[in-house]
Amino acid sequence: MKKTIAVILAMLAGPTVAAPKEVCAKDICVSNGWARATPPGADNAAVYFSVVNKGRTADSLISASSNITANAMVHRTVVTGGIAHMEMGGPVEVNAGGHVSFAPIGYHLMLEGLKQPVTEGKVISVTLDFAGAGKLTFPVPVLGVTAAGPPR
Repeated sequence: MKKTIAVILAMLAGPTVAAPKEVCAKDICVSNGWARATPPGADNAAVYFSVVNKGRTADSLISASSNITANAMVHRTVVTGGIAHMEMGGPVEVNAGGHVSFAPIGYHLMLEGLKQPVTEGKVISVTLDFAGAGKLTFPVPVLGVTAAGPPR
């Protein structure tokens, strides 16, 4: 009986979406990827993650793409005088031994021209292209529309 109740509760809780701890290409590793679900009719979504350079040479993120969008670009949210605005992020330098966070305030990957809704519980695919490490593709779990990040 206890097993049956546990199974029913797990089914009611919905799908558990988990990304691998870390995905690497050469010395560049990405972890903690996530995105928020989009409301109906949304054309854009943002993706957040962490990049670590485990090497002895700096590298830079030069472009990105995703299986669900026509265009993926690095943006940066900047707060000036208490007002947040977005600007293009350009190539993002990741110093040797360095770490760059892509988070709601700061750098993020903007997916523009969505081909499909970004739905909670799904996993989307993102590919980052680094000057030295090359292409790195990683899964991004989609959290709720109000999510502040993956559970710790």
